[in-house]
Amino acid sequence: MTFFVITAVAPLRSEPSHRSEMISQLLFGELVDLLEESGDFVKIKNRFDGYEGWCQRKQLTIHSEGNYPFLSRYSQSKQDRVEVNGISVQLSPGSICFIADSSEPFRIGPYQLKFETSPVVPSFSDKAESITYFANLFLGTPYLWGGRSIYGIDCSGLTQTVFKLAGITLPRDSGPQSREGEVVNLLQEAKPGDLAFFDNADGKIVHVGILLGPDRILHASASVRIDPIDNFGIVHKEEGDRTHKLRIIKRYF
Repeated sequence: MTFFVITAVAPLRSEPSHRSEMISQLLFGELVDLLEESGDFVKIKNRFDGYEGWCQRKQLTIHSEGNYPFLSRYSQSKQDRVEVNGISVQLSPGSICFIADSSEPFRIGPYQLKFETSPVVPSFSDKAESITYFANLFLGTPYLWGGRSIYGIDCSGLTQTVFKLAGITLPRDSGPQSREGEVVNLLQEAKPGDLAFFDNADGKIVHVGILLGPDRILHASASVRIDPIDNFGIVHKEEGDRTHKLRIIKRYF
């Protein structure tokens, strides 16, 4: 059985309980496959990134295979909205939105949907420009463990969603992300859109951010912000503390 995410954001939890840790999020319009059921929760697998977890059943609706209405694309603006049974819902960038062939609403299961999306889709000269543009959409977003949206986002959720908007698919977590792409040997050779990874005292990758050049990084730490970076790592712009130790730089385009 396949489900369609019908809320702006749906928590994905490690166990079938609202008290359980949120390990990721589902965004509006994503398709997920049923793995298991337990009370009010279903264990699902996200088709986009293969992530598995438990979601409240009522945040999903059954989806008929091959029945995505009209043309779909990712929301690329913080102004995009959808009316769900007459209630206006703000879409987070990276959500699925539909480009209808008329202004008439359409239905998915018991839900009537009508999208209010920006008619302007930005164009870019290269991947670096698109990654930088979409990364800046999230500036100021609060840090949230497991988050993938403008309501709250973690470091790897930020990089995954920004790259998704730029047409590049990344794994959900920073460790697997660091195992893809090509190594950039020196920070001085980094280009906008490269990813920098950071480790802890045990050598485990624990953080990732988007380089805006060889001396600045956009990342989710307390909030999505831009900080200085050097060969040793990130320095908090306002407080001057060194917050993350640089491990490796990767390029994906």
